[in-house]
Amino acid sequence: SHLKKLPSIRGEWNLNNTSTLVPREWESYSSLEKLFHYPWLYVLDYKAAFSSESISSITNDFRVKGIFAHKIFEDYFTEYNTPDLMKGSDLMGWYESNFNRYVEQYAILWKHEGQETTLISMKEQVGVALEALRKHLIEDNWTVLGMEHKLKDKIYGTGFTGYIDMALERGSEKCAVDLKYGGSKKYNGYLQENRDLQLSLYSKFYGEGSFAYTA
Repeated sequence: SHLKKLPSIRGEWNLNNTSTLVPREWESYSSLEKLFHYPWLYVLDYKAAFSSESISSITNDFRVKGIFAHKIFEDYFTEYNTPDLMKGSDLMGWYESNFNRYVEQYAILWKHEGQETTLISMKEQVGVALEALRKHLIEDNWTVLGMEHKLKDKIYGTGFTGYIDMALERGSEKCAVDLKYGGSKKYNGYLQENRDLQLSLYSKFYGEGSFAYTA
């Protein structure tokens, strides 16, 4: 006899009141990306208000690495935000003295048995990347105006809010830097195909009348 395969489990939602599915007063890059590419996820996140997990419950290794690296960059460039301060700082001394504290706060699992390779690898990767960015900023004379720099403006009648990972300025010039851990193929593809929505929005709003550089 032939047995029929049981259908796979799937989730379904019924919206009895669609009046809630109207444009919000304020949107962000994250919400717009979901609206354009994953509208069902936009509804669940921003209309049904399903809450996301806290940092303490994140187990995805890639996300942990991103949060960990981002926090180190944020703290260093907040403290040493001009070319002169960067040049005069003992970067590796600062990094060595603070590294374990960041591990304990944001990636304690790396101290467990069997995670030695991850810990050593991340220490080297983040240190090299931190030194490389510092070198570029000093050579090109960029000042860090702010980390997690807040933007708030209107576009086509809808409010937009967002945070630039690293906002730079050099005289009248501005540059919005988006820090990413990995995903170089994906984000290079966005740039080549001229569809990087995040950097486009940041360039427009941070430029204040002109367009800011992006990186």
